[in-house]
Amino acid sequence: MSNNIYTVKPSYLFGATLAAGSLLIWVSGTNISFNVAVMIAVMAFYIFFIYKNKNLSISKEQKADSCYYLGFILTLIAMINTLITLDVENIGSIFNTVVRDFGLALVTTIVGLVARIIWLQLESSNAFDGEETIREKLIAEAQELETQTQRITGAFTTLAVDAERVATPLSKNLNDLSKTKHKDKHLIGTGMNSLNETINFLKISVSLNFKNFLIMPPAYYKYQDKDVINFYSKIIEAVPECQIVLYNFEKLCGYKFSIKCVEELVKKFPKQIVGVKDSSYNLFESLKLENFSVMPGSETKLLKGLECGCSGIITATCNATAQLARKVYDDFNNGNDQSYNQKLIDVRNTFEKYNLISSLHTFFSKNDGIYKNLLPPLSLLNDLEDKDLTQSLKILNFETNSQLAA
Repeated sequence: MSNNIYTVKPSYLFGATLAAGSLLIWVSGTNISFNVAVMIAVMAFYIFFIYKNKNLSISKEQKADSCYYLGFILTLIAMINTLITLDVENIGSIFNTVVRDFGLALVTTIVGLVARIIWLQLESSNAFDGEETIREKLIAEAQELETQTQRITGAFTTLAVDAERVATPLSKNLNDLSKTKHKDKHLIGTGMNSLNETINFLKISVSLNFKNFLIMPPAYYKYQDKDVINFYSKIIEAVPECQIVLYNFEKLCGYKFSIKCVEELVKKFPKQIVGVKDSSYNLFESLKLENFSVMPGSETKLLKGLECGCSGIITATCNATAQLARKVYDDFNNGNDQSYNQKLIDVRNTFEKYNLISSLHTFFSKNDGIYKNLLPPLSLLNDLEDKDLTQSLKILNFETNSQLAA
């Protein structure tokens, strides 16, 4: 090797090594083994060539300092690379990865610091040359490193607390549901626009032995059938044990399932795509598939849906109308006259006269104050609306002190 490299200006050598190390860290992403190898190789390269450098413009102490500071800077760069690639939508599941990467990033600082100590302690021509100065600097640098580490650790602790604050209520609610006697009948609804959040939600649910999910396509963006198929494919690939009821509700998400799209999904995932809730009402009369449940999203479509071969309905107002809807369902299956269907439709239309969720919460809050808890933009009905709802239900003989309509 030419001796020219040993006479390179130290600042050039430092800058070039820092740039190369930074680039390698940047492109390595989350490959842990490669990251560690890069850090050690870069530091070893610099320590060797700065040690061999024959430029007399800097002292051994300066050379040693440069090793430490190079390691420290690369540490910061590795941390920055970790933080800017942080997926805030998936914060709970990657917190451990962030902490792990932070620990590995300290490798460069440790290597540089060790090199500095060995160099100054063992390579000095005078065992006591600058000993006091070295001790003072090491103490100051150790204190600074401790301060910075505490600051960063504090930031990660805050991150962990925030992640737990978001995840705990969800996990607690699902955990409580998993202990009920009807846990096998629960259909867990997800209306999340984030694919990652949807997958994580399903993974938590599956870990608690839930397997049935009602999943709507993401809102806001316009997309085609092939994009919807890809969306559900990603979910099933990540959580293959799930069973999904598609949620067809163009009014909310901007997309309306076609019969062809549903058929393609069922063909591709016959064990996972098991049904559809049809709140756009373009499927329930025509979609016919074996071992596949079609359920309109309103009591007003229950009887018609049963006549078309549907399995039943999925609807928010069934929280109040369940027994009345059951009477319609049983009368159909038993071949009896339909004496409750019109009343069921009228009750549904009464709740739907105002915001449906607000009406239901107002209705249930008569007997249970917990239903008064609504987050904006939803709210309870005002006094005039509440009075009208109550009176209308009373005319239908649907009492507010009962969830029955008998």
